[in-house]
Order: sequence, then structure tokens, then C-alpha cells
Amino acid sequence: MTSTELVRLEISDDIAHITLNRPGSLNAINLQMALDFGLIVDSLADRDDVRVIVIAGEGPHFCAGGDVIEMVAAADRGAMIGELAQAIHRGLIALAALPIVVITAVRGSVRGAGVGLSLAGDIIIAGTSTTFRPAYSGVGLSPDCGLTVLLPHAIGLQRALRVTVLDEVIPAEEALSLGMIAEIVEDDEVSARAIELALTIARGPARALGESRRLMRASLGNTYAEGVTAEGLAITARGASDESRERVERFAARSKSAKR
Repeated sequence: MTSTELVRLEISDDIAHITLNRPGSLNAINLQMALDFGLIVDSLADRDDVRVIVIAGEGPHFCAGGDVIEMVAAADRGAMIGELAQAIHRGLIALAALPIVVITAVRGSVRGAGVGLSLAGDIIIAGTSTTFRPAYSGVGLSPDCGLTVLLPHAIGLQRALRVTVLDEVIPAEEALSLGMIAEIVEDDEVSARAIELALTIARGPARALGESRRLMRASLGNTYAEGVTAEGLAITARGASDESRERVERFAARSKSAKR
């Protein structure tokens, strides 16, 4: 899968850059964008040249949520909204299952589905202009895109309920203090900082780190027993990999030298 008109994919230095490309609509997600996003995520699953993923939005705003104008134009609004949710959910579920670290680079307006999409990142870098807002109640809808799963884990159940029910705005500084995001930088530095972190991860044991994020994402729906069983399977596979073998041997050699 390559770039589409609505979702760009660029791969360089072992980093897959996925960019929402509807800046004139504040990168609001319509059905075609949701379908394209899922196909692009699927295409990354078996690529050896992708060790980190960076998701961003074209223009000054990350994502204003679902495309309300397209919803209004639909002949069967309920069916259209359901189809849109299912399409973007397929992509997000596939993304969560990848053993690849995901960085989301956000700024400006992050609304509705955009909040869930931003939280799909393992490391969230936000610009100073960033504001998060559920925005579902304004259009009489319940949340989607994993917001009801990920937001309580990020900021706590009571705070997540208050933000969602009262449709509160969370500025970048507050999001940082709540543990919702990892860093704040100036808006014009968001992309550069995301790439800097992505390069650091790509040059390290990226596959092991990717398995770590996959396991943590899966833990949202796992019991303790299921979680530790999945960890056992993953660490066994990583232990047999060339990446791990080389690092274990280097570590052992350093330990032997230190004991002399």
C-alpha cells in the first residue's frame, strides 16, 4: 500500500510517516480516509524496513474528529456513522497489534476521534497550541476510536468521565500534568522532535521495544494470567532473534570485563 490522496505514507530511515491529509477540513476523518488508514497500517505489518511509526496531521491541526458534514449528507446517518466507526476501528485495532512503536505528533485541534487516534500513540509529542476535547456530546454521539478504553488508562477513570461528560477542553500543559502526553514543544518543532525520538528508537532494539508496546496495548483487555502468558511467548521469540543474541552477547562480554 502506498500513499493515497487522504493519507500519505512515506518511509525513510526505517520510519513510516503516516500523515492525515485533509488540512482544509482540519483532517476530519471521512469514510475514505478511514479505509485508507486501515490499508496503510495493514501494509506495514510485514515490512522489515519499518521499525517505528510516526502519525501526524497535515497543516496546523492534527484531527478534528469525524467528518460531521459527511454525516449530515448521508441518506442513512446511523448506518453511515456505524460504517465509518467500523472502518477506523479496524485500522486502530491493527495498529495496536503491531510490534512497532508508534509516536503521534499532534498540534492545534484534537477533537473526538482525533483524541482516540492520538492516544493510539505510545509516545505523544504535542505542540504548545494543542487542545484535546471529546466533542461527542455536541453532536449527540457516544465516543469511538478507543477513547473510552484509552483515556481512563491515561488520566484515571474519574477525570476521564468528567472530561467526557462535561466535554471539557484539555490544553497541552494540563495534558502533560495528567500524564496524557509525553512532551510539549513549540508547534514548529513537533515534527522534528517526533523524528528525533523515532530515530533513537529505530537505532536501538526496535523489535524488542515494539513487542513491549504490543504487550502493553494487549494488556488493556487481558487478565493477569493472559498478560504474563503473552509475555512468555514474546520473550521466547525475542530471545531467539539475532537482535537479542547480539545484544546479550555484548552485555555478557562487558560484564565479564567488569569482573576482572
